[in-house]
Amino acid sequence: MKKQILAFLTSFIAASAFAAEKVTIVAENDWYPYCAERGGQPEGLAVDIVRAAFKAADVEVTFKVFPYAKCMEDTKNGTEVGCFNSAWVPKYEADYIRTNEQLFDAEIAIFAAADSDKKDLKVSDLEGKTVGITNGYEYGAEFSENKKIKTDVANSDILGLKKQAAKRTDYFLIYSKVADYLLKENKDLQGKVKRVGTVTVDKLYLTFSKKHKDGKKFAALMDTGLKKIKADGTYKKIQDEWNAKLK
Repeated sequence: MKKQILAFLTSFIAASAFAAEKVTIVAENDWYPYCAERGGQPEGLAVDIVRAAFKAADVEVTFKVFPYAKCMEDTKNGTEVGCFNSAWVPKYEADYIRTNEQLFDAEIAIFAAADSDKKDLKVSDLEGKTVGITNGYEYGAEFSENKKIKTDVANSDILGLKKQAAKRTDYFLIYSKVADYLLKENKDLQGKVKRVGTVTVDKLYLTFSKKHKDGKKFAALMDTGLKKIKADGTYKKIQDEWNAKLK
């Protein structure tokens, strides 16, 4: 009997020692094809990358889905351990932990009304103009720090595109793949807006909380997992699958 009890305890301790870490991460709800809510769960390229990276680091991940502004606010105050997808800007240094490895790169485009004769615009060309942006999103330091640009904030990318189509803003900033998807799905906007320039190509991250007790730990585990899936081909496979899906 003693041997049986000892064997049980040994097995239990061993299993506990190797049990996967568990974490709940907040995903944004309206940024397809990177991440959006579908049937109460997040779906998108970034979701698949985050899930695969945590799995590679022996972390069992579950998700909550919030609007991006709430996702970042709750991570900032320590209510949540992490939020994705965020572009890193200098002001985040005080409240957030950034992983060394990014989730992916994403291009931010400048859109105008379809009858615009402008092309190849850059940030400096937006000075003196009213530029539409989406609540809580980042558009790079060059844009955010330029005080000569007036911004008009929409609650979602689709609302911002609709404002642009109605010429309520001079230009609208939106990530290119998001614009491609929204214009494909919203045929009423086709032929009413067009791309006229580029702001930047941003690196997007899963951002962790400095105030949450587990922020630093899971940031390190995410870095470990991302390195593994980039090295073993899993990351490229996910990218290829989504590129094929979006054609």
